[in-house]
Amino acid sequence: MISQDQKVVVPSTPGNPANVGVPTQVANPRRAGWRTFIQSALPILFALNLAIPLLQDLLATPPFDALTPGWAIVALNLFGLVIAFLAKLLAQLMAIPAVNDWISRNVRFLAPIKQIASRPESPTHQTQAPSAPVTRDDD
Repeated sequence: MISQDQKVVVPSTPGNPANVGVPTQVANPRRAGWRTFIQSALPILFALNLAIPLLQDLLATPPFDALTPGWAIVALNLFGLVIAFLAKLLAQLMAIPAVNDWISRNVRFLAPIKQIASRPESPTHQTQAPSAPVTRDDD
């Protein structure tokens, strides 16, 4: 039997959002990881390929007078992809429910969902309809 304190992560489908209240990265860690990969790979590769011609021009002038080999450009791009892949792995690691709970308790500014104290009679959490209509005097 599952207590109220335990969280159960159920794979959600488009028609069935089974994980209400569970962060999307915890519910879908692979998708979150690949999204992080794309989000980090694009700017890294863009910045590297923008900087490579500037670096080549710098190295071609005295005192260096050196030509940049083609393999160095490929190596820099592969290095950028490795960095993006490490970011993907880190995102997937942080999406593990136990790690997410530890982050929520100990590193609160990285927590994906702010913990809200439950109020039994909160208007947004009522289990039954109010007995009388609610009126406001906004005039």
